[in-house]
Amino acid sequence: MVQAPGVVTESADFTPLVTALQETMQAYPDILGMGFGSMAEDYMYDQNGQWYDIRLSQRPYYAPVAETHQTYITQPYQDTITGSWCVSVVAPVLHDSTLEGLLVVDLR
Repeated sequence: MVQAPGVVTESADFTPLVTALQETMQAYPDILGMGFGSMAEDYMYDQNGQWYDIRLSQRPYYAPVAETHQTYITQPYQDTITGSWCVSVVAPVLHDSTLEGLLVVDLR
């Protein structure tokens, strides 16, 4: 995904990642939204690269993914940003065996 010693947006990988997320959403209309978070920052970014004041570590899917380093699928819930019902598929982003971030895909 993005490797950066500090703020994710300062990485050369940030813009290509945002572009890939946007292209993926266009190709798959059942994707309600996508986002990613850095463990170092503990915040979320959406598919447009917009930063959200949402602590990654306080999301309900954080603990299951952080503990197991496995993909996690939530129960259906109403998204706080869009108001739509969805499930989130949350994948760990690992470097060696260290959890560096999360990739989140919200499906209708």
